[in-house]
Amino acid sequence: KEIIGLESSLIERARKEITSLDYITPYQVKEKLGISYSLAKKLLKYLEESGYVNLYSSSRRIKIYVASAK
Repeated sequence: KEIIGLESSLIERARKEITSLDYITPYQVKEKLGISYSLAKKLLKYLEESGYVNLYSSSRRIKIYVASAK
């Protein structure tokens, strides 16, 4: 499933770079990959649906993810 703005190369890069972190926020993804905040949120949602990250905590303002055991 392809999301608008998410190329497979970006998804691969994200999987390699962020799955080693203790926790993952959209801001961290934005900074590490040099993408917009909204794209970082979409990317994390996609990675969650694909099973690469799990939602750890969520509030109205921010979602915090952790890498799954994959």
